[in-house]
Amino acid sequence: MRRLSQTVSKRRNTSFPRLRCNGPVSKLRRCRRRANRSRFTVFFSPTGTLDIDKVVADANVDDYVGVLIPGGAKSPALLSESPAVREFVRDANARGMVIAAMCRGSLLLVKSDVVRGRRITGFNLVDQYPDLALQPEAEAAGATWVNEPVVVEGNLITSPHPDDATAFTKAILSSLGD
Repeated sequence: MRRLSQTVSKRRNTSFPRLRCNGPVSKLRRCRRRANRSRFTVFFSPTGTLDIDKVVADANVDDYVGVLIPGGAKSPALLSESPAVREFVRDANARGMVIAAMCRGSLLLVKSDVVRGRRITGFNLVDQYPDLALQPEAEAAGATWVNEPVVVEGNLITSPHPDDATAFTKAILSSLGD
């Protein structure tokens, strides 16, 4: 069975809450989907770890059915700085694979240049955290910003917040045919 790749950093900190990673993965696993966590480097002082199966540089996009990009304040921005991670996302998109991004994980979609002409959503609590707003960058990259709990646009699935994890996971499973 091919896996759903989860692009995450190995170390977790307060900018990468475990809920954004483990909630959807646990639900996918209960539906008999294997989730493979990947990383490409270590960024932060450890406050805990996530088990990984493979680094992105060693991952072959053809071994997966999709990509799950968790949110967090810093992790998506740092992931989007990696050419290897952006290329992995572009390759998955070119193959029409499911790419699901929660919260600020949508930033990786924007930086990977896969959102032009497409509807997306992402972190939207700009009144409380204006520096984390994604809408301006998404629109500058050619996306149409939508404020909804889940946006499905072809193979892209985006959601603004972990509070929407149930609807987000249902959309992923539906797109995977489960």
